[in-house]
Amino acid sequence: MSKIQNKKSKFRSTSTWKSFRKSMKYKRKNDAVTGRPLLKGWNLHHCDLNETHYEDISNEDNFECLNKTSHEVIHWLFRYKNWREILKNIETLLEKMEKLNGRVE
Repeated sequence: MSKIQNKKSKFRSTSTWKSFRKSMKYKRKNDAVTGRPLLKGWNLHHCDLNETHYEDISNEDNFECLNKTSHEVIHWLFRYKNWREILKNIETLLEKMEKLNGRVE
């Protein structure tokens, strides 16, 4: 584990973080991407990826509650500068799959 990842992990083990995470789950209850209930192992996602802001929990708007897969997808997409184009391609592919599988509404 890198020095930065170790520091982040230590912060996530503090009572401050755990209390904040618990309060966010109580307020939000659902995955920000799917709208489904949060599952065991859900993540409180830092929208601000600046490492120097990692421990700043003063603004709840900088965080989102995400289930594991949603969290992975968000990080996967965000690493691409053309994420908007990728989302359009995904939509086209899913529409094709709907038609082929008789799920068109």
